[in-house]
Amino acid sequence: MIKNNIPYLLVFSHELKSPLNTILNLAKLIELSLEEPNKEKIKKYTSIITSQVIFMKNYISNTIELDKIQSGKQNLVIEEFNIIEILHEVVEITKILIESKPIQIKTAFEEEELIVSSDLLKIKQILINIASNSAKFTKEGYILFSLSKLNNYVLIKVEDTGVGIPKEEQGYIFNPFFSDNFSHEKTYESSKLGLYITKELINILGGSISIESEYGKGTKVYISIPNK
Repeated sequence: MIKNNIPYLLVFSHELKSPLNTILNLAKLIELSLEEPNKEKIKKYTSIITSQVIFMKNYISNTIELDKIQSGKQNLVIEEFNIIEILHEVVEITKILIESKPIQIKTAFEEEELIVSSDLLKIKQILINIASNSAKFTKEGYILFSLSKLNNYVLIKVEDTGVGIPKEEQGYIFNPFFSDNFSHEKTYESSKLGLYITKELINILGGSISIESEYGKGTKVYISIPNK
């Protein structure tokens, strides 16, 4: 069990400390920029602050989901909604998360509207976790969101041109606190809990997730969720 684990509390505090320090430093830079107003600098600083706040909010959401999963308190709240709208929301969040990196955000949806009957909040958390990974580990190129349907399933693919995952490590990426060997990326929360929680939420929905990745070239994440 991860719950009530002291090492997890240390990881939790470390993961929040970094973005909080970033926000504090940027707030000071904005204050200095106001003396000699520079709209572009201020816009850049506020964009980074927003991305860090989203990161912290998502990290806290994952922690709450982790507690529910391990305590067996996960309940499904089934409702009808347009999943295309949810994907567009995630796309806008991804645009914020990439900050000023030269990354193109692309979409490929077969329809403008696709009504599904599922747990909206869990699906949104799943998609934000995957998008956050792509934004963190992609330095340039593109992130592509695509959606299609097959019988009673909704099929979602998130493809990026990021750093990728070595083949020998791909069997462990859904383990809690999986930590890869990328020393320059090691502190990101997405490689520690995000994918583990994502898979658990998809299992609760009765769906599946798989990943294809080539180190140095990018990653493709495939999500299948029943529409019922």
